[in-house]
Amino acid sequence: MSEHLRKNVFPEYQIGLLHGRMTSAEKEETMLAFSSGAIQILVSTTVIEVGVDVANATLMIIEHAERFGLAQLHQLRGRVGRGSVQSTCLLISNVRNNQKLSAAWKSCVRRMMDSDSGSRS
Repeated sequence: MSEHLRKNVFPEYQIGLLHGRMTSAEKEETMLAFSSGAIQILVSTTVIEVGVDVANATLMIIEHAERFGLAQLHQLRGRVGRGSVQSTCLLISNVRNNQKLSAAWKSCVRRMMDSDSGSRS
């Protein structure tokens, strides 16, 4: 994915990759590069879910969002919008036209849309 983006979609940007098989040092180096702006686009697995605080991250795209529950989507969405700039989180489903999303997942998405925090009191 990151290689395709680097070569075909965003050749003018530096793209980084972050995943769970990287060493702690590699992850930290990648995150420092992203935080400093040396990397403008970060492609990541859900390893990004916890403990990442990059104020200038303003867009998150979650592919196959139907695979996640409300708590995990909330954690992922929380990685953007930590600075003063408007942020966006896009949920992309891989469900085909002839399949249906579960009522539970639709409810989960509605709850995220209805709330700034991703959960209700």
